[in-house]
Amino acid sequence: MLGLVRQELLSGIRHKEQFNNILAVTRNFTDIPVEVAEYELAATAYNLCRTAGIAGNPVDFLLCAVAQHRNWAVLTTDKDFVLYQKCVPFRLLSAE
Repeated sequence: MLGLVRQELLSGIRHKEQFNNILAVTRNFTDIPVEVAEYELAATAYNLCRTAGIAGNPVDFLLCAVAQHRNWAVLTTDKDFVLYQKCVPFRLLSAE
């Protein structure tokens, strides 16, 4: 699991018991380091999307870049990722 995914999963949980449950589950996954090439690919993706009028945040583009570079899929309910696919070739799975 990418550390930033772990952080997003744990962020915004208001109930301590629920937080602790999710924390316990996520601790079963080893953190996978992000490579320099993936940060560079994320910046390229950001620039391509921005040029096309598609706004996004650096974390989203890093997820896209890692997925593209490793041939992984992004699993999300965030509709912004559909927009990112217009400029960035990565696999997307919908959680809906």
